Amino acid sequence: MVNPGDTILRKGLLFAVVLLGISSICGAQSAGWGLWSGVLLRDVRPDSRFDYSGEYQVRLTDDLKTLKSHFFEVSGYYKANPKLESNFGYRFTIRPDRNESRLFAGLFYRTTLVEPNPQSGKFGLRLTQQLMYQRDLNADFNDILLNSNTVRYALYLTKPFTPVWHGLAIAGAMYTWNAEYSGFEKLRAAIGVRLRRPNNDGILLLLVRERRNQPNSTVTSTIVWLRYEAVF
Repeated sequence: MVNPGDTILRKGLLFAVVLLGISSICGAQSAGWGLWSGVLLRDVRPDSRFDYSGEYQVRLTDDLKTLKSHFFEVSGYYKANPKLESNFGYRFTIRPDRNESRLFAGLFYRTTLVEPNPQSGKFGLRLTQQLMYQRDLNADFNDILLNSNTVRYALYLTKPFTPVWHGLAIAGAMYTWNAEYSGFEKLRAAIGVRLRRPNNDGILLLLVRERRNQPNSTVTSTIVWLRYEAVF
């Protein structure tokens, strides 16, 4: 008998792989390989509806030869119930030629597609949907600095293989509007793993494919995302 959870996982991985290939068509310019590397610290309180986190990340582009940016981000979370969580926060980004600020707020909705049953060796399957609004200040569009708005929607499919190793498939799109541009600015898809230690510290490793559209250019990139995650 085919495990329905495995079927859903295969479909999710196929969806991510298809989106990984979207950015390779239509003659887009390639930015080569990139790297996102950083650390995430999150305070999780089982007896409270409120959590918070802090993150620092460095981003390299042009086959890891060029510093694209690095940023600091702080976020707050409110758990309305086991399925629904809201978040809000601020990001300060430092680029070689300027600084940017971002305010954001959004929702996460989690659905258990396959219930875990560790006694039978099954660890379940979970789908998380993210809907977020972000306001970017001093963003660069067509060599013009301006304020910009974005709505982000993403799907996160999580499949634990063991209590420690979790497989991930991610796909998402960002719709942006400002004085210079209106449309789907970015498409992203990713596949990878998360290593979760018993104390909840872990490592996230993803292969990300991104397509970015701007008024006069379309650029694709392949990114390795490596992040250490600490829960306290």
